Amino acid sequence: MMIKLLLAAGLAVATTAVHAQTNVPSRGDRPAWYLGAGVGYTSVDQSISDASVPVAGSTSDSVQIRDTNTAARGFVGFQVNRHFAIEGGYLHSGPHKVTRTVFEPTALGGTYDLRWNIQGFHLDALGIVPVTEGFKVIGKVGLMRVTTKATFNAPGFSDGRDSSKMAFRYGAALQFDLTDRIAFRADADVIKKATNSNTVSIDNEEFTYKSFTANVLYKF
Repeated sequence: MMIKLLLAAGLAVATTAVHAQTNVPSRGDRPAWYLGAGVGYTSVDQSISDASVPVAGSTSDSVQIRDTNTAARGFVGFQVNRHFAIEGGYLHSGPHKVTRTVFEPTALGGTYDLRWNIQGFHLDALGIVPVTEGFKVIGKVGLMRVTTKATFNAPGFSDGRDSSKMAFRYGAALQFDLTDRIAFRADADVIKKATNSNTVSIDNEEFTYKSFTANVLYKF
């Protein structure tokens, strides 16, 4: 629910920030560089079915799906004015995975495990609306060069596969200025069709990801 609220606010900000006018004072609105880092999670936007990672001939098995995992990011930005900034960064997600454990027949018994993560650099344009002193609503759009690293492990077999593609991303954030130099920011982002279906062969999907991170910024 928090991600949906942030994204809805961000889309509204992104379309109006260029025309926004406000007399509300806000700390740290002068042109300046800033650094940031944060942690959170990424999740696969599509549902992953129990039929994923099939094992032909299996008569008794169980499936475990982990479509959400931890994420970490770092970024650097330049705030051009109180309503606009440019930001570049790097995001790395923990592994998403589907594990099928086969019990019967015993000849096929064992664990069949598909796992993958995404990582890459992104460049975003940010529209900023100061709401009160020290509190901002942010909308952003950009591109991310996404690398997906996938591995498949089965009894007596292992395979790895990597791919990269450019993906469109958009999102929103709420920023609280704690001091003139330090701020806290909560970010919600969507990375569209970031993983090719031939890299992670599950339900023939091009996966879209949602990311939520809590970040600390330092302004120079």
